Amino acid sequence: MSEETRILFPCDYPIKVLCKNRKGIVDDIKDCIGKHDSNINELSMTQKVSGKGNYISLTVVLYALSEKHVMGIYLDLKNIESVKLVL
Repeated sequence: MSEETRILFPCDYPIKVLCKNRKGIVDDIKDCIGKHDSNINELSMTQKVSGKGNYISLTVVLYALSEKHVMGIYLDLKNIESVKLVL
């Protein structure tokens, strides 16, 4: 008998965003997530640029209130043109 792993909300929740590296992309992502979590700041974000500098991955740890809250953030992030993947 296997038990599903469930996330207990509210909690700190990491979201990883892979996107084309362009001027302003980090601010666009921060602004998008900031609409859902006003506590987002530089300390809650880490970023890594690809070897050739064409892509950037950002990991943002936010305070998620519910699964619906997280899904709203995912959907908004996917609407940013340079975003290729949201995990």
